[in-house]
Amino acid sequence: MSTVKIKTTQLRDLSLDWVVARIEGLHPVLDGGFLCLHARTPNVQLVAYSNTDKADAIIDRERIATEPGGEGWQATKGLFSGSGSDPKYNGPTRRIAALICFVASRLGDEVEVPADIAAAIEAHETQRIRRARP
Repeated sequence: MSTVKIKTTQLRDLSLDWVVARIEGLHPVLDGGFLCLHARTPNVQLVAYSNTDKADAIIDRERIATEPGGEGWQATKGLFSGSGSDPKYNGPTRRIAALICFVASRLGDEVEVPADIAAAIEAHETQRIRRARP
């Protein structure tokens, strides 16, 4: 499987869900544009963190602090407890900012994702940009 490096701060949607699932010990696959635990089975279980209560469970467990700021929300984990210089991670929603913070705390500033996930992200971004144009 070929992989692509992505900055942790650029993770969104499928890529963020895929990386969080891997950290959580799962092995998700891309199937028909959806991130699933099992490909092409009748009982497909979708993997989603960035817009579900699963994110809230991680935020609570990891004690990630969030607040409005930047261009949406900011999150910090207190990686350098008490130093006053804890890194802050931005995201458009509270959950996305917190999950980016979670990934950065576990894997650093850059992560590797499968090339098919990266291609799906690029296609999604291209469609979003086209819809935003008048």
